[in-house]
Order: sequence, then C-alpha cells, then structure tokens
Amino acid sequence: MAYTLTYNRHTMKCILVTPRAQSWIGNGRSARILHLFEKVINLVDEDGDVLSLSPIDLGPGPFTMIMDQDFPHVIPHIGLHDVVNLNPTNHSIIIGALHIETGPAPVWEPRPQWTLLRRSIIDSDIMAGSLPPALEAYLQNLLTAVRSDDWAAGRMAATALAGLGKGLTPAGDDVLMGVLFALWVWAPRSVWIDLIVDWAAPLTTTLSAAYLHAAAAGEATIHWHNLVAGKADAVDEILSIGHSSGNDAWAGFAAAFNSLGRKFS
Repeated sequence: MAYTLTYNRHTMKCILVTPRAQSWIGNGRSARILHLFEKVINLVDEDGDVLSLSPIDLGPGPFTMIMDQDFPHVIPHIGLHDVVNLNPTNHSIIIGALHIETGPAPVWEPRPQWTLLRRSIIDSDIMAGSLPPALEAYLQNLLTAVRSDDWAAGRMAATALAGLGKGLTPAGDDVLMGVLFALWVWAPRSVWIDLIVDWAAPLTTTLSAAYLHAAAAGEATIHWHNLVAGKADAVDEILSIGHSSGNDAWAGFAAAFNSLGRKFS
C-alpha cells in the first residue's frame, strides 16, 4: 500500500510502508499528533499505537511510512494541536491542510532474520558496551534473572530500567530493547520476551513503549537489519542513533548476546 501526502498543491509520496503502519491506518481509531520534528511527524492513536512519517534518509522502522521528501516546507503549516482525521474507508489521513491518500506501494518487513547472528563472529572489543553504573547493575540483574529463570528478580530489574533516564526513549528502555533483540537471536520463543515488555512498557513514554512492543515482536530499525546482514559499519550506524540511544541499545544487546548465548546455545 502506498500513501500520498498532499499540502495544497504540493505532493509527497510514500515509497515504503510497514505492516504496523498499514494496520494503524486501517484501524481507523481516533488519533492526534504526538511529535512534530523537522524530519519526523509522529502520530498516536487512542490505543497508544504510533505511526511515524519520515523521509527516506532516516530509513524505515517498525511503524514507519517513508516519504520521498523532507518535511521542512510542510512543518511550519502544521500545529501540534491540529486535528487528525482518519478515514478507514479510503485509507486516508487528514492533518489540517495535509492529506495522506493510499495506493499500491512496497511493504517493508521490519523483522530481520535474527538467528543468523548466532553464526556471526563479532569482535569482543566491539561487542563490549559502556553504560553508567546504575544501568549496568540493573542490566546484569536482569540477565542473571533470565539465565536462572527468576521471574521475580527479572521483574524488579526490568521495571527499574523502564523509563530510567531522559528523552523520548529513556536510556533504560534502550537497554531493554537491546536485550529483547538478543533474545530474538538466541531464544525467539522465550516467555521472557513478553514478560519484559509487559512489565516495562506501561512505565515509560508513549514512543518508547511503541518501540518496546515492536522489539518484543522482533521488529527493528534498518540499522539492526544491516547488522544482521553483515554490513561492515553496522555497529557504527547503531551507535550513531540519537544522543545515546544507539549506544545504550548496543550495550544491552552486546551484554545479553554473550550472556544468553551461554544459556540457550
């Protein structure tokens, strides 16, 4: 399914869409603007599900519609409190003077083949992640709980990490996301995946919760797909995400990758 974004006579086309984005539109729930950034418009519906509109240079994510142009010329004409109208009959979104209309377009699969990383050899120095002492302590507590199947201790560690830190995706959530990805590598059917997101998601921001739910389904941004595909600079790409989000997620993934590999391999 493809989408066309129209502002007056200006049209931007969606060149890629994810299954979550398709479902978001098809559900036809009441929605509002969550964030307005220079390159991203985040919408959220009444159930807390997020849809991100972004340009191609940011790459796809689990709940993204990729447009063929940037938004700077459009953003000044949109207000954070503009009404978002969904029309599930013709799969359209209207945000003030903006109109998103549907048509055929490629669908991007947000879940990489995580288990391919079981055969990967990643340099141990690169695998090592750096975290502040409190985050590191909670992470190690969580990994110890997973290895010993101690649900009570796991819940304590996961809820301690949930929402810990500043920003739209707090550092503790980024660490948890990395752990979830490592579980998808070594134990994609583990009950721990659902437990962690059930404990953590209600305790953090709307956007971060959306990323945690997607991670629990094995869905990731293009940076992690590049890691699975063996791209040479994939780790650097992950580390460059946000102010520290990529570093924190990588630290969680690296520690969990080594720890869980010993339990499940």
